[in-house]
Amino acid sequence: MTQTGIPHAANAPGRAAAGGIDPALLTARRDRLALDLVATARLVPRFAAEIEAAGDDGRDLAERENISLVDYAVGWLARGDATSRALYIGERAKMAYDPAHDAAARDLAIRALLESDARIFEAALAEAPAPARAAVREGFAQAASLFFGKPARQLDVLLVGDCLHLDVVSFLAEPLARAGVGIAPHFITDKDAAGAAKAIRRLRDRSFHAIFYSPFTYENGLAWPQLLHARRSVLAGRARDEAKAAMFGEMETVARALATTFSGPIFVHNSAVVPRHMGTVKEAAKRLVTAPLRRALRAEIDARVDATLAALNAETFPHLHKLDETRWLERADEGELGAYLHHHGLQHPARLGARLAEDYALALETVAHLLGKKLVACDLDNTLWDGEIGEGAVTQFHDRQAVLRRLREKGVLLATLSKNDPANVRWDGATLGDADFVHHNISWQPKALAFPRMEKDLNLKRKDFVMLDDRADERALVTETYPEVRAFDPVEPRTWAAFALWERLLDPDPDMDRTRMYRDRAEREAALQAQEEAEGADRAAMFATLGLTLKVWEAGKADLKRATELVNRTNQFNTTAARVSYAQMLEWAQSGEHKVLVASMSDKFGDMGVISVLAADAAAEGSQGQVDVPAFVLSCRVFGYGAETALLAETLRWAESRGQGVRARIVPTLVNGPCREVYAEAGFAPAGENAWTWSPGDPIPQAPEWLTVERPG
Repeated sequence: MTQTGIPHAANAPGRAAAGGIDPALLTARRDRLALDLVATARLVPRFAAEIEAAGDDGRDLAERENISLVDYAVGWLARGDATSRALYIGERAKMAYDPAHDAAARDLAIRALLESDARIFEAALAEAPAPARAAVREGFAQAASLFFGKPARQLDVLLVGDCLHLDVVSFLAEPLARAGVGIAPHFITDKDAAGAAKAIRRLRDRSFHAIFYSPFTYENGLAWPQLLHARRSVLAGRARDEAKAAMFGEMETVARALATTFSGPIFVHNSAVVPRHMGTVKEAAKRLVTAPLRRALRAEIDARVDATLAALNAETFPHLHKLDETRWLERADEGELGAYLHHHGLQHPARLGARLAEDYALALETVAHLLGKKLVACDLDNTLWDGEIGEGAVTQFHDRQAVLRRLREKGVLLATLSKNDPANVRWDGATLGDADFVHHNISWQPKALAFPRMEKDLNLKRKDFVMLDDRADERALVTETYPEVRAFDPVEPRTWAAFALWERLLDPDPDMDRTRMYRDRAEREAALQAQEEAEGADRAAMFATLGLTLKVWEAGKADLKRATELVNRTNQFNTTAARVSYAQMLEWAQSGEHKVLVASMSDKFGDMGVISVLAADAAAEGSQGQVDVPAFVLSCRVFGYGAETALLAETLRWAESRGQGVRARIVPTLVNGPCREVYAEAGFAPAGENAWTWSPGDPIPQAPEWLTVERPG
């Protein structure tokens, strides 16, 4: 199956299975279908248990949930309404969810429910005209087809807020399935901020790919609903200020818990301050009474969210981002956004949830398909400029190039990938220039041939690549050859919305120009190879010519995000196969019983950035009073230079100053062979299988002669 990029929203829905069904055929069978659909619920163990416990043959479930499903089916199958289809598929995806499922098992479970529903609807229409039965089969077959094929990328997602998120999750199932993304949602719905913060901290050892927090939408929190109540909306002066202070205090408590617990991207809503309603005269009157307050609150909330996120990002690192609800008021009035799309039993989705699901979908698709990628391979003609440069003058796409330039400044590498004559390519008047690209692939050869070469030259993996090309055939050829590569169409506006969001989500590193680092690496390797060929394999002599300098320091707050990432993405030199959360790293850094060392390396060619992290624990359980080493990683780009010895020496000196020895271990994996001998080579004594010890008074290993070690501060 061809791997594509993020689809354009306008192209996302498939062909609706409308026509051939008279709505009356379904509405006349509404109650019967609701009861028959209980058979589908019985396929899910937790619902089967609920039905048995109720002892009512599922009648309560039918009234509470299945009536709404039949109503959605009427809108979808009889009227061709895409919103009704999305709600139907979303409700079945929610029912199928099992936290033990991987992506493939989740898709299988959703298909099973949809296929069961198809049989039930067909049976109910057994006496209906043949076109009606065919339309049912086609509609459910289209829905089930979303969950066939290669398993989707599954994301663990934390959702903090009220029932808005139930609406959003319903609307997400279909667009995410089309984009090859699945989610495993975890909800925190405690309206008490202190309770929500405790629930967040209980998850400190879990990692989430994305986190969404809606502090003010609908009726979340304790102070917020009171402030917006029609009778209290006329509060003035001190009373209103106290209510707002309580409201903002709740938001800041929860946002702080999220910021200091998780390292993934956190999206925090401002608020459109839209009340849900069914369109009655009484509800319209209430909205009119509260309108002045709600208008004022929008601006205050927006400013307060901005200030809170800026403060927390400065205190931790930039990983909190505003999700702007108010932008939807530019496209629809608040009456339209707040209108219920359906209201029965526990089902009450409003239009605002459907619109916000579009923002969530873009964010989740960006996290799934772009965040973590390292290189964009860019076509040139009709991608970075309008026209074919070999045929004459072209018009630069400055807006596209500006997005790519910002990505490059955040550490994403750029490479050209163009069928062209290299002599024709020039950057006159462009936003990008030759120096912005770390690798050039400009020739008449098939573009797929460039990827193995880039892998080898840049020491990257195929999964690290993104392709940007206006030609569908070129994208298809590459993605069919290399399914790990994501390919995007530059003609689609949604591509650039995703790339712009990708840039926003990246943590800037002002001290590291990654493009320059890769150029330095190429020069370094060329120099070493030339020397080896000229002088033989005298490692000390070769390395001495590089001017290698290692800086080792104790991690501060500004280092913790990068240290966490390095531990979590390092596999070859990772002594304990460690994976750590930001909260764990923060706890270690703030503890007097731990030391977290970070190291960077540079040479005459340039800075290689942070290359190693070692965490030492002086109070580890079961360590018999010795310092433990729960995490020790080293980047493969500095293998052989001796950095690991210098970090161990720092750790041993710290342990000796406390009168403690060190107990270290290796947790063998399939790929961490490069670190297996690190403790033996540093003079540690064997202490059982894959364990070593060092005692105070034992020699402390010295860094190799070619390496200068600096200890800032």
